[in-house]
Amino acid sequence: MAISVEPEAFYETLHQRWKIVRREWKRCRRKASEPRIHDLRVALRRLLFSAALLSEAFPDLIPPRHLLEAKRHLKKLSKLRDLQVMLQRLTEMAEKYSGISEIVSETSDQVERRVAKIERYLRNNDVNELLKLLPTVEQFQTRLQQTEKPITDVLLTQISLRYRDVVAKHTTLNAKYPETIHDLRIAFKKYRYQLEAVAEHIPLRSTTVLKRMQALQTMLGDIHDYDVLLDFLISHRKSKFGEKSRHYQRPVILLRKQWQSNIDRLFSKLPTMNAYSPNRLIAAKYWKVKS
Repeated sequence: MAISVEPEAFYETLHQRWKIVRREWKRCRRKASEPRIHDLRVALRRLLFSAALLSEAFPDLIPPRHLLEAKRHLKKLSKLRDLQVMLQRLTEMAEKYSGISEIVSETSDQVERRVAKIERYLRNNDVNELLKLLPTVEQFQTRLQQTEKPITDVLLTQISLRYRDVVAKHTTLNAKYPETIHDLRIAFKKYRYQLEAVAEHIPLRSTTVLKRMQALQTMLGDIHDYDVLLDFLISHRKSKFGEKSRHYQRPVILLRKQWQSNIDRLFSKLPTMNAYSPNRLIAAKYWKVKS
């Protein structure tokens, strides 16, 4: 017999996630610093992916168009976040390679303009609109009664689907094609955040697995950051000095080595995704049918 989660408890999880988004939104509205933008993006993702657990099971309960609104906010913030991380890495590199100090200055100006733009954007958009992601408790309970499925089954079914997506992306992983690493990063991020939401109600067998998943996500994020910075430096070099220019050659070589080092670590630490299977992480008593 499976152990059931109370619908009200999961609804409260969604509501608490919205409250955190509202708090971080207001902080960024006053000053969109890099740490605050990071915290707001994480809060938005946690709300978005938790709501997606229900939307994917019951599209009429949380229409997909409401999720698109949260994704739109994330996309706006991502452009600033990439610039802020890039400026931080370029500033560190400028201590060794004086030739990129001009790029640091240009990027700093871009960050300032983007920060002002994001602060206006957050002031002009109402965070309360994201409440549309949350059905009422009554709507939630009624929809569950219509399907005759306990919330536990709904959550575990969706988590299993997310894991399958991660495995599918892992099977196509190829260091020669960075887009396959990017696809795995996105799929794994969604799975991790949804598993976090489920773990608040269905205890995981391992208390450290979420920390391991966060470390893996950080590694995938670092690879993405190196990709973005390399593309930026090479594009900047081409546009300013021509196709055959060797400007910034030493920092470009360094970044490629750091990128390759992270790729090697990723492939050595992640031969399979089995360690993150929900069937391994969640005790059998929570599953109606063991698969």
